[in-house]
Amino acid sequence: LVWDFKRTAPDTLRRQVFQLLQYILENVYPDNPKERRVRFLLPLRWLYDYCTEEHIEDLELLEQCQIDGFERIVEQKVVNVGNSMQIVDNSRKMLFLTAPEIHWHANVWYMERFHLQEDRINPSNPVQRLSFLEVTNKRNRELIQEYAKYHVGIGRLTVANIRAQLYHIRDIMEHFKEETSICQVNGEQLDHYFRELQNRE
Repeated sequence: LVWDFKRTAPDTLRRQVFQLLQYILENVYPDNPKERRVRFLLPLRWLYDYCTEEHIEDLELLEQCQIDGFERIVEQKVVNVGNSMQIVDNSRKMLFLTAPEIHWHANVWYMERFHLQEDRINPSNPVQRLSFLEVTNKRNRELIQEYAKYHVGIGRLTVANIRAQLYHIRDIMEHFKEETSICQVNGEQLDHYFRELQNRE
């Protein structure tokens, strides 16, 4: 494996990949170099190549369509695609958990980062992450992240309840994704949306 950090690539991406490479070499499968190479180092190298070619600047801002594009590359390289694709989630998680400050802008938040009271977490079925990838309108994504930030940081809802609310809000936002933002939707449009929901039920 040769890692060329002088290549033309966004600075944020290069720093992230370098940080991940260091973390993996120091902490992941220290007694099993083969497993580390197959499950982490090779997929990370492929991800670095893919993001460089696609001019992707930030691994924490990967969109679902970009992840799908990377998966098509991986399918050409290995049989066990699922194992290699774990590098996407593992990379985002490592970056989110080790950042000096919380990356509220990230498309996926990992709950380990937040020191939540025990009564807000279900120990038998804890919520591992909150994903905002499904909200494709960028302005709406910013708004739902602000909403989630309030509930995670200040509110008292359990994480499971926060996630359930986010599911409903994501559905509404995706329904109106062609608007500039959800803030532009009027009462008549919302009324029509909820009538559609009633009819489906």
